[in-house]
Amino acid sequence: GAVCTFLSYIICRNEVMVYTVIISVLAGLVVGIMLKRESSVMALTVASATGFTVLYAVYILIFARMNGYSSLNEIFDALTNTMVTTMSAVDEKMAGTVPMLMKSFRDLFPSIVMISSVTMGYINIFVTGKTLLAVNRKVSVDVGFSKFKADTLTTVIFVISMAVTIFAGYGKTGIIAENIYLVLSFILQMCGLSLLDWFLKNGRKMNVFLRILIILVLNAIPLVSVMFVMMAILDARRDFRKLNPVE
Repeated sequence: GAVCTFLSYIICRNEVMVYTVIISVLAGLVVGIMLKRESSVMALTVASATGFTVLYAVYILIFARMNGYSSLNEIFDALTNTMVTTMSAVDEKMAGTVPMLMKSFRDLFPSIVMISSVTMGYINIFVTGKTLLAVNRKVSVDVGFSKFKADTLTTVIFVISMAVTIFAGYGKTGIIAENIYLVLSFILQMCGLSLLDWFLKNGRKMNVFLRILIILVLNAIPLVSVMFVMMAILDARRDFRKLNPVE
């Protein structure tokens, strides 16, 4: 995934792809170490996500070439100009905030791609697992959400990226660190929600629809989301569910 994205950068020549390359390389290292020890659901999901990231890169490359753009930056610039022109006809003050918002979106674009890729990666694995079970009942496949578990390496990289984001400022290093922080924060939050889902499923014996409802409601509360990240970090060390270790 990192190699293909890097080749896209060579052709497109823009910094956004460089950020994506660095994030993909780090994700690949984490996945590689996890897969050597055990193929956890989390590892397989992130591995699948790298494939979707490559598809994003190829799509952007083709879209840029077909529409006469030489880089992803030109696409963002054209989109910004269009939004400014449109908003100026409605509210001049609001139109003035568009460049700043688009700059933030451009800087965080790699993490947005990776987060959506992780989500699509899990959906891909989940659907595949359910299809295998439907076709062959003898196949033992467990791709349940309650099996997500973070490892120590992921939590360490998360803490380091958070520290760099805070102290590096808004330079290139800070932007890269912030992207890594957002991706790992999302993954850890999902692992924390997975822990909650496991307790609701095995402790409270709740049905799947009620569990989904509770998870969606709690996940929408910002402070609670932070708590789930902390739960995932603690679970990486304590292994509350007694799952097979991934490290």
